[in-house]
Amino acid sequence: MKPKARGIERTNPVVLMAKNPYNLSTMWRFVTQLIVVWCLTLVACRSDVEQTRAPDFVGSAPQHVSPVATERAGGTPEPEFNIDLIEDILFRSQRDGWTLVDPAAHTSLDKLRKGGLGLVFAALPSAEGPGVEQVVKQIEAMEKLVAQTGGAARITAELDQAQAIARSAGVAFMLLLEGAQALQGSLERLPELKARGLAMVGIVSSRGNAFADSAAALRNPSGLTKAGRELLRALVEAGIAVDLTHASPAAFWEALCTAGVPVFVTHTASAGIRPASRNLDDLQVLALARTGGLVGLVLNPELIKGEAQGAGAGVSDVVAHLQRWKELGATTGIALGTDYGGIVPPSGLEDASKLPTLSSALRAKGWSEGDLRGVLGGNAWRALKMVSSPGGLATTGEALHPIALECDCAEGEIEGPLSATCDGLVLGTSATIPQEARLRLRLSDMRSEPVRLELFGEPGTLWQIEAQNVDGRPLTTRLLQLDETGKGSVPLPSGRGMARVFVSPTRVSELREAVVWGHWPGALDLKEN
Repeated sequence: MKPKARGIERTNPVVLMAKNPYNLSTMWRFVTQLIVVWCLTLVACRSDVEQTRAPDFVGSAPQHVSPVATERAGGTPEPEFNIDLIEDILFRSQRDGWTLVDPAAHTSLDKLRKGGLGLVFAALPSAEGPGVEQVVKQIEAMEKLVAQTGGAARITAELDQAQAIARSAGVAFMLLLEGAQALQGSLERLPELKARGLAMVGIVSSRGNAFADSAAALRNPSGLTKAGRELLRALVEAGIAVDLTHASPAAFWEALCTAGVPVFVTHTASAGIRPASRNLDDLQVLALARTGGLVGLVLNPELIKGEAQGAGAGVSDVVAHLQRWKELGATTGIALGTDYGGIVPPSGLEDASKLPTLSSALRAKGWSEGDLRGVLGGNAWRALKMVSSPGGLATTGEALHPIALECDCAEGEIEGPLSATCDGLVLGTSATIPQEARLRLRLSDMRSEPVRLELFGEPGTLWQIEAQNVDGRPLTTRLLQLDETGKGSVPLPSGRGMARVFVSPTRVSELREAVVWGHWPGALDLKEN
């Protein structure tokens, strides 16, 4: 051992400097070695820093993946006009005699123009039962109303025509059928109806039908029926948008995950602010935004503030719902679905001409012009373009979809229903995950491109995340801390053969949902039973 010690003593600059601190040659050697060690340490640690730096702790530094890329070069620019996903023009005409040139109407042509509206979805009231001729009669009634404007308003189901109408200072109307029961047995006539302006169909109205249950069903509402899946397929093939307003949660999730194109909930509000059967919870809103779809905020005071307090609803109540959705990270999935004509509007937004008041209130809350432009029309325009494009999302590849629908417990004992934790975006009763347990999320389709893991659980919990390939080789290891709302997300490796993700808490914690988002192959895969 002594020779080795003497060797170190003769060459180690630290030892030599201790014996002769004034030896310049020795000092220079020490400084040089120190610099080399420092550089090597910096390089070695850089990859570790990349794995654990602040952006990975999404709870403290929220990052959200936009469901759509920025407008592609050469693509149709966003419109300079506002879009409303629903107005009950025909209903008020039939009940109260309102017309598009009636000064008393909430939706007169003059008021629509003052509100900056260039494209409006006019609702066709739902029929009681099958009979497509009922829809044809409603279309004819709307055509008569539009004819009274002397050409200033026109009906179309084509976006380029709508844009041309709006740019000529007119108003374009697309038709929305509320409740598809009249289409039962007549799906082959959808192209004919689209040619006359039918651009969107609500699968159900306030009551269930042969296609699906409504959200108002009293006991265990089910999802899409076989006829409902056939309807969904027919609408997608015809390039007609799907409206899930009033649909049961089960029908909502099934349509969202299988349609292959963006889906809409045209007029609803936040269940987190105003609990109601037809209002959407936070995860539904977030999922719509992630998958390229839209949630339209209704101005119905009963859904915004509550039936007992509805008369006192005002602009601030409307802003509160939009603000909640923005804070979720769902800004690109928000639109307006005022339902003017079918509601008693809130104070300050009494008719379509008052929409600039809402814009001013949102600016005062710090909304950027880009986000505001999206809510007023840009988001709707983008989603409608994807619906009308051949192949829908299969050709655009822009939206995100849940791609890990299989989940099990790899290690440890989990207390609670595992199916409520990893069953494809359906939040349920929380499962308790002990520190030593690991959940395994398998990709349901290896053709999918993983983008992001999102967890919903106990606020502040730190989770260990590991993504593996099909051979079990780790592709990335991360730490993820849930924010004060119990939500967090972390990016995942793409294009490297990822097959599964393991998640494990660093302490005993509750987990409500684990979702792997990615670019879906886009094939329409609707079950036959």
